[in-house]
Amino acid sequence: MRVSSSAPAMSRRSILRGIAFALVGASVPAAAFVGREIGRPNDGELVGRCQLWKDQGRKLKRMEKRLRVYAAEAKSRAPALPSEFYEQIDYNGYFPVLPSNGAFVNGPYSWSREELTRMASGDHPMEGADEGNGPSSPDCQANCRRLLRRLAKHERAVKQAWREHDRFERRYIREWRDHWRLFMQVIGTRAETLAGAAAQFEVIEREDLLSPFRSHAVAQARVVRLMRNVRRLVAAQSAEA
Repeated sequence: MRVSSSAPAMSRRSILRGIAFALVGASVPAAAFVGREIGRPNDGELVGRCQLWKDQGRKLKRMEKRLRVYAAEAKSRAPALPSEFYEQIDYNGYFPVLPSNGAFVNGPYSWSREELTRMASGDHPMEGADEGNGPSSPDCQANCRRLLRRLAKHERAVKQAWREHDRFERRYIREWRDHWRLFMQVIGTRAETLAGAAAQFEVIEREDLLSPFRSHAVAQARVVRLMRNVRRLVAAQSAEA
């Protein structure tokens, strides 16, 4: 959610934390109100969901650390692309071509599968290039087919090196999606007590939803409703006092 405020993100989080503490204090019934609290609805389920969300968040942090370890190990195991994939190719006996955008942008750039496939079929490696250069030579086509075979072998080796990381990353993504769905449930629940609203504020703070770099229209709308509900609860408690 993008907030039109010039206050630093930390200041906004501090304000939110202060509101949450204030709500907790306001929601603790004094002895004079104990009788009136009996039989009223409570937010035990909501508070439980908030705690579950925090537990999931700690688990995700641990998983992120493991992902970084897996990524470092995969990078060390993955083979480097052979140097010939960065070299120019004799296109038709007198017209050499450079890989990718190497003719226009400083590299290093390597030959892509699409470029090699085009030359292997007789076309220019860059789609839409001037066809006045003629088709690629038979030798060029044979060389590109050889490079395509080497590229397929290289890609299999890289995939094998990253397999453990990718498997764990898919698991992490599933956990993260569950975490976000629970977050949306939490902020979409109508709190019946100020204690429940305070738990919601803590979740919003931890999610850093008020950061100017976050933008989520549905979450923003739910937070607006949450604020309105807090005003309702405060007004109701003030009327009873």
